[in-house]
Amino acid sequence: MRTARIAIALFVGAGLAACGGGGGGSSLPASPGGAHGAPAMALRIVIPASSAGAPAAKRAQFVPASTKSIVYTIASVTGANLVEGPNFTNVATSPDCVASPAATTCNINVPAAITSSGSYTVTVAAYDAAQSASCVPEATPACSGTLISLSNLPKQITVGSPVPVSVTLGGIPVYFQPVALTGLSSGNASPSSTNGFTMYGTGKVSGIFELLDAHQEIITDPGAPQASVSVTPAGSLAATVGESGGVYTLTLTPGTTTSAEGPVVQTGTYTVTLSVTQPQIVGSTAMSVPLSVRVAHSAVYAASCSSTCTAVYGFFDGNTTPGMTFATATMRGNSELPLATDLYGNLYVGDATAGTVTEYAPAPDTTPSPVGTISGVIPAALTVDDGAHVYVENCLSCGTSPSYAVQVYDPAAFGSPASTLALPSEAVSISVDQQGGLYTLGSGASSVSYYPQLTSIPSGISLPIAASAIAIGMQSTPGTAGQLWDIGSVSGVGEIDAIASGTFGAQTITTGVGAAATDLALDGAGNIYAANGAATPALTVFDSGGSPTGTLSVPGPTNVTVVPSANQYTANKSSQTPIPIASAIPTP
Repeated sequence: MRTARIAIALFVGAGLAACGGGGGGSSLPASPGGAHGAPAMALRIVIPASSAGAPAAKRAQFVPASTKSIVYTIASVTGANLVEGPNFTNVATSPDCVASPAATTCNINVPAAITSSGSYTVTVAAYDAAQSASCVPEATPACSGTLISLSNLPKQITVGSPVPVSVTLGGIPVYFQPVALTGLSSGNASPSSTNGFTMYGTGKVSGIFELLDAHQEIITDPGAPQASVSVTPAGSLAATVGESGGVYTLTLTPGTTTSAEGPVVQTGTYTVTLSVTQPQIVGSTAMSVPLSVRVAHSAVYAASCSSTCTAVYGFFDGNTTPGMTFATATMRGNSELPLATDLYGNLYVGDATAGTVTEYAPAPDTTPSPVGTISGVIPAALTVDDGAHVYVENCLSCGTSPSYAVQVYDPAAFGSPASTLALPSEAVSISVDQQGGLYTLGSGASSVSYYPQLTSIPSGISLPIAASAIAIGMQSTPGTAGQLWDIGSVSGVGEIDAIASGTFGAQTITTGVGAAATDLALDGAGNIYAANGAATPALTVFDSGGSPTGTLSVPGPTNVTVVPSANQYTANKSSQTPIPIASAIPTP
């Protein structure tokens, strides 16, 4: 269960000092005497209350609510002579522990035989079970329950000093909790050598994460583990990690190189390894959390077509000069070219003249070669979901009684469709959401048909839309069906519309939209790209608020697609389930 953060801390006083905890300290007279008449020590611990089924509120200088016993020893550093313990206090039964609705406070008098000032190893451990006999933390005789926090650092104790000795318990991380990815990226940052995320373009990406103890309590300051980061191979991806209040931020900055059109990222796959140590534990070793991070180009692709198509243009990593133009002989026989992309950066081009959908892996300053082909189709529209499944709107029988269907092809299995959904009429544009729903826009239709999970519904679920819409696009949102957009013209004026909850006109953009607009695409940052048609020599770019921000020079753009595409991409991605760490920090 995700909860608020918790700090784990306690204070130990020696000589004439007592200790404070739970957010404050106090100076109290020492106990009359310990062994051999030596001044006693006072150990004060505050444990927040928790209710059944709910975690406790987490506050600074409190140990975890799951604490059921405290085990402690004190030994001289020189010669390691034991001056107290091992001893324990069971929170529920000890007369030293007094419960209130907010917290349980334990004031433990420790009759330690400390007669001279010096360095002492003070070991204090919190367990989630009561103890029945004397035990030694992480040694023999073993303690009952799971160790959730520990400190065993040497402390300087001065007999007669009124200053408390501070002991901060270090939380033992058992789970890695991804919280969010910010920046243009896709994936979820789960730790493994093969899982992770992809970052696009030249911008920085930050991964936010937390470390949890055995009870999935968030470990925070004071007592949070320290983290460092390394990247393999080194050189092209810079990484830093910082922590504040138990929240860790991993920041990744891709390297760039200069191309003819401007700076572009150095693509590649990297292993980013987070190394976690606990500075409150002497002898603890580093724990590694590997992430696989792929750096890819962000891209905008547009087909330039008038009476026939001349080329597909590619713009990489925010540059406004094309880094790629290409076309095949059969492409030039079409009046438009349906385009789509996947989250890996591959481009799919529909060619009705050739009867194919061809997959390319474009890169700046190169002419792409085919890496896969779907044959025997007459594609009128394309889309790709976040699993790289390719959806092709196909004319199955193009005669006097034509029949149409959306056929779905699995990645790298283009021989035959994995599934087929018959349509009542031709669709001029299709899109998918992250819940497996398919949206189709018919030629001249005034509504979009929705097919959940590719279920064949005779007329789908109609969503109101402009009567003159020519294309649709989906902008995914985590946990929802997402936001559907359309583009077309109304009374000779180009228009882009957002459709929220089936209501037409939730947001309308007209400024900068070509009167003969033919297609739109949305990227992961919320930008909108409008293909203004054969009569307009530019592709218009809008920000997430609908304001024009610039143009990309493409003669007569008729089709457009982007990487990462908003129907596949979700911002602020997170893993809702804490992920067990392969090996917790070893303790002495």
